[in-house]
Amino acid sequence: MARYGSASSDTGGDGAGCPAYVSIMEVDRESSEPPYRQVARQLRTRIEAGDLTSRLPSAVTISQETGVAIFTARKALRVLIDDGVAEMIPGMGTYVRRAADTPPDLPG
Repeated sequence: MARYGSASSDTGGDGAGCPAYVSIMEVDRESSEPPYRQVARQLRTRIEAGDLTSRLPSAVTISQETGVAIFTARKALRVLIDDGVAEMIPGMGTYVRRAADTPPDLPG
């Protein structure tokens, strides 16, 4: 099993070395579960636990952290979007989907 973990920032952090997003994601290359499903499952688990509440890591960040191809990372994000767990905002990124009356926390 390959384990990748890193601290990265989805918004640039706070400037004091404190990242806004910390991830440890694992992709088990021996598993019968496809890598994109493993990544989507781990992201969903973190969303449900309240660890991810706003912007999700980009496909590039997921790719760098897990060693999967960017296409695979995009496919994982697409699963969450298709399942209604996340929403993509063009030019902004992919965000955790809120209740209908709660707008996403947008940077800026």
